[in-house]
Amino acid sequence: MSDANPTPEELEEWARVRGYILAQAEKYEPHEYWPRLVEQRAKLLQLFEGVTPEQASWRPASGEGEGAWSIVEVAQHVLQWTENIIDVNDAFLEGREAHKLPSGYIDPDPAARLDDVRVALVEASQRLADTLLHVAPQPDPARTVEHSRFGELNARQWFVLGRIHDMDHVRQVEGLKQAEGFPA
Repeated sequence: MSDANPTPEELEEWARVRGYILAQAEKYEPHEYWPRLVEQRAKLLQLFEGVTPEQASWRPASGEGEGAWSIVEVAQHVLQWTENIIDVNDAFLEGREAHKLPSGYIDPDPAARLDDVRVALVEASQRLADTLLHVAPQPDPARTVEHSRFGELNARQWFVLGRIHDMDHVRQVEGLKQAEGFPA
């Protein structure tokens, strides 16, 4: 999937997801949404438990982009995404300009160990959860950051997207663990 030349089906899906993001951000107050965000992050973190170094670095035989990532690369991506969203929300608080990293962004560290990335992700996840309660209660509609697929999003909307983002990567890691050739 390319953000540069999306198909009509992709555009339709992106519009559907954007509608969901906007509706959920309107429906739930941050303290109501917080458990939903944390639940998905906990599911993802639990999937990393007990993964051996061989399993963590294993990649599927086919796939491209995110579809070719190993479990440790998924973990690195989610960590980098989380740190970026924390920075975006800090910018909302500080009144400075912020930028979202491109969709599917990863700056992989080939020497990264899943256990180390997981610890860093737990710490970043705590900061993200705290940020939701401090930034999202009073989103300024004029303070938005553009997402390449879903358009301009305010603080509250970014947290809804965070849950969706984690759900996608939960499915990705579950799929890797079930894939043919995954080390036992």
